[in-house]
Amino acid sequence: MAIFPPFPEKCYTADNNMDGQKSTSRYILTALAIILVITAFILVALNALDINTPLPNPLAGGKSAEDAYREGFLKAREKYAAICPMIGLDSDIISGKVTSVAGDSVVIEQTTFGTDETIDGVSDLRTIKNTATTKVVKIVPKDQAKFHEELSAFKPTAEGNTIPPSPTSLQAASFSDIKVGDTIRITSDKNLRLEAEITAVEIDITPAE
Repeated sequence: MAIFPPFPEKCYTADNNMDGQKSTSRYILTALAIILVITAFILVALNALDINTPLPNPLAGGKSAEDAYREGFLKAREKYAAICPMIGLDSDIISGKVTSVAGDSVVIEQTTFGTDETIDGVSDLRTIKNTATTKVVKIVPKDQAKFHEELSAFKPTAEGNTIPPSPTSLQAASFSDIKVGDTIRITSDKNLRLEAEITAVEIDITPAE
């Protein structure tokens, strides 16, 4: 006996097939409406939370993100100080590139100390102040012929003459000679590691190329 597949309960024509498409669209719209309602509830719930409460960082063993950053930075600085001891030392000298000039002060982005604004409370941008007693000099390259002549005549001696001639020389300058982009080296009368504003005793200017 031949077995025939069951006949469809409804034979779709051009007209009633459109009804089927409308029914499918209705289901889709209903699903979208439900999703929108659920999303609205989620947004209301999130808005009710205190967004200022720091969330724990699961990668830091339950520590806040700030505590994890602090711990990681201090460990990294400790390891780097073992390679470059000067990075963690106090000093009355600081160097950096000039980012702005205004009257009797300039701002530099310091490169001497391995400080961090979050950890140490001071940024790398430091304000350098000029006074009537601040000594300012400019570091300029020597004439190449003269430098090579000095270098050829240099002979280290056992008495301590072991420092070769410098390819640069110092020229008297003024505070107004400092321009944005120059690199300056500042000497003061105090430890400058955490000083945001620095009164300069001496400033050495290396002009930008």
